[in-house]
Amino acid sequence: MARILVIDDDSIIRETIKAILKDSNHDIVEAISGEEGLEFFRKEPADLVIVDLVLPGIGGLDVIKELKADYPDIRMIAMSGYVPSQLPMADVLGVNQVFSKPFDTSKFLWAVQELVRAQ
Repeated sequence: MARILVIDDDSIIRETIKAILKDSNHDIVEAISGEEGLEFFRKEPADLVIVDLVLPGIGGLDVIKELKADYPDIRMIAMSGYVPSQLPMADVLGVNQVFSKPFDTSKFLWAVQELVRAQ
């Protein structure tokens, strides 16, 4: 079982991710902002971080930069529905996978399983 931190201000997306992962027995932790996500991770690191790029306050790219600076081996998935043009930058910053919203649930589940397995 892995600890997965989902950082997204959209409750529908968080619920969708939980539904996709419901049979995986992972511990899913939710954060609604970049600040909250960073705080949660620093208190109790996750095995995988799933982060939206458009967040109130600290944006997803800044979350990625901060976490990668402190935890270079962290496994991350970045996603965006509003500014998919920023996904290549997330890739450059070192995330393992990028997804445009809406995403294919089977590909998303496969990516999560592969990244958790790689731990």
